[in-house]
Amino acid sequence: MTAAEQPTDRAKPSVKWLIVLAIQMAFNVNVVSASMVLQSYAPKNHDRFYTGGDKAFIGAAFDWSGVGRGGDRWVSMISDTYFLSAEHYKAPNSTTITFHYDNDPAGVSETATVDSGQQIGSTDLWLGRLSSAPSSNVKRYPLLNLPSNVAYNDLEIYTFGRDEDASATSMRLGRNRIDSGSIGAETVSTSTGQAYEFDFDNPGGLDADESFLQVGDSGSSSFAIVGGTPAVTGIHWFNVTNPPNSFEGSGDTFAAFYVSQLNNVMQDGERVTVIPEPASLAGFFIGVVAVLCYGKSRSIR
Repeated sequence: MTAAEQPTDRAKPSVKWLIVLAIQMAFNVNVVSASMVLQSYAPKNHDRFYTGGDKAFIGAAFDWSGVGRGGDRWVSMISDTYFLSAEHYKAPNSTTITFHYDNDPAGVSETATVDSGQQIGSTDLWLGRLSSAPSSNVKRYPLLNLPSNVAYNDLEIYTFGRDEDASATSMRLGRNRIDSGSIGAETVSTSTGQAYEFDFDNPGGLDADESFLQVGDSGSSSFAIVGGTPAVTGIHWFNVTNPPNSFEGSGDTFAAFYVSQLNNVMQDGERVTVIPEPASLAGFFIGVVAVLCYGKSRSIR
């Protein structure tokens, strides 16, 4: 993004306070993970694996089988064997990942093992690979690749985050909107990359579903819904607070910016799928749900 293209609809703070929570891994600092915050959390609406008879999960219409967990780490499948996550909170090699075919914790699931992975450039985006391909029951997600950054303004996105513990069924789902003009370069801790934001101020009437990232949500994904299919918009990276207590918003690595780099790394003929296809951009309408952090203080999640 050139200087002329920098967003002008909101002022960026002249000083950024970076509270780097990735140090918990590098230096064994005990930073406790927390559940993703929602404006008005209701287990029956927001917990993917809620078991009560009054379940009304906001994501029930969509296939989330490709969102897996291994311990407290997240993966989102984007091809036969490759997945996306966060570099600062990636699943180590040999981690066992569990994929559930539906939203029932007692339903059918399968496991796979992380084989390898690498950071994409200097970003917080991590491209991991499983040792073997999961079955076709596990969804592979395309990346949302719109014709311009402006096309992402105010798009509604679904955001996954941690629920109560570090288990494979610890998944909350919320919604948000990508902030207008927020796509641009960010540096948090040792990573620099393209990011977008989403606020925590009930934009667009999302009400109870509006989400704010917490420690332990890093590496999970935000999704747009395209023709009934989730498409990855970003990978959770940081949040933004206005010290000492206010929640400003959240931030994702902007996945579509790195399609070429991802394809250059992927092997054995595997490639990223993007939607919409270039020929189908005209007249394209979409709803998107995203998670992004921006504010006075950026903290890695």
